Amino acid sequence: NPDKLDTDGDGVGDACDSANDTDGDGVSDEVDACLDTPAGEPVLSNGCSLDQLAPCDNPWKNHGAYIKAMKAAAQQLVDEGVITDAERDAMVNERTSWSCGRKN
Repeated sequence: NPDKLDTDGDGVGDACDSANDTDGDGVSDEVDACLDTPAGEPVLSNGCSLDQLAPCDNPWKNHGAYIKAMKAAAQQLVDEGVITDAERDAMVNERTSWSCGRKN
C-alpha cells in the first residue's frame, strides 16, 4: 500500500516489515535500543550505530572525552564483527577532525 508509512525506505510498510524492524538495521524493534538508525549504518547487536553511541551533540567535557567514547564505540563494532579494523580506523580518523566537545 503506497499510503503506508515506510520509515526505513525499503519499499515495505512499517507494519509489514519482517521482525518489526522499522529502521531497517537488521535488529528487531523489540530489542533495538536505537530505533532511528540511519539507513546503511553499521550497528551493534543492540541496534545502535557509532554516532548514536557517541553523538557529537552530547555535552562532552572536552574533545578528548568525545574521542575516547567514539573510539570505544568503534571498537565495539569491531569486537562484534560488524566492521573491520581498517573500517574502524577510517571512521575514527574522520571523526577526530570533527568539533565535537570543543569549546567555541
